[in-house]
Amino acid sequence: MLNFSVYINRLLSEGGNVKIGNHSSVPIDLTKHNRNKMTGDVKDFLHSVHNHVHKNTGEHLFGHNKAALRSGTAYAGSTREFMNKNTSDDTFINKYGKKRVGDIDVMVPHHHLKKGGSVEQALQPGQKHGKFSVIGTKRIGTQVHAMVHHHETGENHQVDFEGAKYEGNHPSKWNQLSTNSHKEDMSAGIKGVHHKLLLNAAVKGSKTIHGVTLDRKKNIKTEGEHPAKTFSTQYGVRDAYRHTGGIHSSGAKILEKVGPRHKPTYMSDPQKIAHSTFGHKKAEIDSFHGVVRSMKKHFSPKQISRTITNYHDKNTLKRINPNSKQTKTSVAILRKHFPEHYKQ
Repeated sequence: MLNFSVYINRLLSEGGNVKIGNHSSVPIDLTKHNRNKMTGDVKDFLHSVHNHVHKNTGEHLFGHNKAALRSGTAYAGSTREFMNKNTSDDTFINKYGKKRVGDIDVMVPHHHLKKGGSVEQALQPGQKHGKFSVIGTKRIGTQVHAMVHHHETGENHQVDFEGAKYEGNHPSKWNQLSTNSHKEDMSAGIKGVHHKLLLNAAVKGSKTIHGVTLDRKKNIKTEGEHPAKTFSTQYGVRDAYRHTGGIHSSGAKILEKVGPRHKPTYMSDPQKIAHSTFGHKKAEIDSFHGVVRSMKKHFSPKQISRTITNYHDKNTLKRINPNSKQTKTSVAILRKHFPEHYKQ
């Protein structure tokens, strides 16, 4: 399972972050290489990997007849726009500010990423797929990071295979939303990570429950408002805290933090998540700007305050560079729309 912290770190890395032996990868530099040529070579590589898996297992790595590659739903983050032939070079490079593509991110069904599974078998060192040769792979959590050598440029690049729930021939709507980099946000210079952090903050800020949590000695560990829901990039929204049914001697309800041992049920339908968070099924949650608009339309001042506090929480900020241009841009947008919540 890819936890939220690992996911945030993946979003913030800009290529070349995995080393295999003495080899390291570099971003695809679009000031040096033709984008149309590189996307064509990447497609050929992925189609070849799909064919290898199908030949050896009979299964379809990217959906039947490679449907998720053909539609683009297999691509995560800014890779989706990089590979989108309808997005012009001028838009991608200048409007979105993407002169370099750190790595290629694709989603495949979870079971293909098991240790020794079909993806690793297709990516053995020395194997050739299109105009790339595999240098090797490295596992981080359940992800498989492949380093590949481009025969024509002589450069090494990174392709990340991450697990997703496929519904039919495509990653689920939730997996597509939770790994996206929205056009509106990219145009404003905001990374996908800031969208996920704000959505996570809004989910937690939407509703709270009051009570106490206890330590092992049954003493009060925390007291006050606790988030009712929390957010997972892989699986959706689930309970964060819940009442145990017990009452503390202080008269407060006793709460417990929901963890894996509780086998929580996840809500993964984007419309249901929008409704659960903002009270409206059509509330916008697919971009940073969309979440801001939903906050303005549907949140009370108290909910907005909790969300902004959650966004600035030290445990959140330590996951990102608070001094980065993208972070400063995201905060400036929040300040612009919610100035009353930033007054000293």
